[in-house]
Amino acid sequence: MKRILFAVALMLMGLAVSAQTFVGTMKVGDYTRKDVTVKMTVKGDTATITMYRVKFAKMMPVKVNFQIPDIRITATQQRNLLECHNIVPLGNGKKYPEYTVRKLNGAVTSAVLSFTCTMDEKTIVYSGVINRRAE
Repeated sequence: MKRILFAVALMLMGLAVSAQTFVGTMKVGDYTRKDVTVKMTVKGDTATITMYRVKFAKMMPVKVNFQIPDIRITATQQRNLLECHNIVPLGNGKKYPEYTVRKLNGAVTSAVLSFTCTMDEKTIVYSGVINRRAE
């Protein structure tokens, strides 16, 4: 636990780049997907969230690696708060301005990542726990 808090402190000071992998549930409207892997990479006071092999609707024909960059991190005593507005995401490395993330709010601790974001008039809710197998 102390090692994780120290790493988070270094990340927030901009002295290290660190990544944590989480596994959890993603909901988009009435579509729910379990076992969604999300990697959060932190550099300085910003983070990038990468969601691996996701579909945002049951009828979506392919799975994509979906990335939300430039998420601002604000440290508090018990958790780090996440926030961004009007960020163009990437899907499989390509920019998708038509799916601009209008608003993202969330929090991360040493064990849990949760966030809600609005994209293309749809609300995405994610909640996951740290993937100890990925360490």
